Amino acid sequence: MTSKRSSHRDKGMNYPLRGILYLLTAPSMWGTVFCVVLLGFSVALLCVILLFAFALFPQAKAFGGQKWWSYVLAVMAVLFEAMLLALLLLKVVHSKCQKKIFVTTMELEGAWKPGMIEPSLAKDINCCRLGFFVKIITFPLNLIPVVGTFIFAFVNAPFEAWDLMDMYFDAIQMDDEAQVVEVTGGERAYCSMYASSEYVKFGFIAMLLESIPVVGPAFFSLSNACGAALWAVDMEARGGPSTQQPGSKTVALVPTAVAVAVTDHPII
Repeated sequence: MTSKRSSHRDKGMNYPLRGILYLLTAPSMWGTVFCVVLLGFSVALLCVILLFAFALFPQAKAFGGQKWWSYVLAVMAVLFEAMLLALLLLKVVHSKCQKKIFVTTMELEGAWKPGMIEPSLAKDINCCRLGFFVKIITFPLNLIPVVGTFIFAFVNAPFEAWDLMDMYFDAIQMDDEAQVVEVTGGERAYCSMYASSEYVKFGFIAMLLESIPVVGPAFFSLSNACGAALWAVDMEARGGPSTQQPGSKTVALVPTAVAVAVTDHPII
């Protein structure tokens, strides 16, 4: 199975969609996908049932004394709480399966080299990272239909992209400061990368897909890992990330203090 190589600049926003198609046509990974989807649906359903049974009426009363509109708000709150609880419960399992799919995809493409290091779970279970707090703080935006979800995905886009592509960066033993330059493009104005970085475009689409209730965490989190692997394959075909290629003129314009502030690994 061979991915299409392109000589022009990568379009980050295409890779999450390519990951979906690739995963659906790769039978060797269907077992992993089936197990995670089944577990994801089961856990999500259990969370919804328990929260509706024990949290719906108390929250409806708290919102407005059990009037009709208080039940609407309570239902939205319960669904939000169920999604958040399911995400937390499935975090370790999903992370392990994401990494398995990432490595398997690169192996199928012939891009996984003997010297590469398999991604570790250590960073994923670290809840002290900036990206984790940003995601938790901005998660209530999903309660605002459509617009809130788009804002949530945009704000978290660089964190999501870095979280996925970090599997490749770690595999080639790329240090944190080099990752900062790679993902931000070496911009001094950190926020400017939101308008220019292909990583942000990649993370935005990936985050939108993962924000879809139930099926997002259960399936799209895996297809995004596959999409990240396909991007890594294309990078490897050109000699690695742009900042690591021989003769690269990219200069680490991000001050060391900023890099330290946003890393543990970098901004996620």
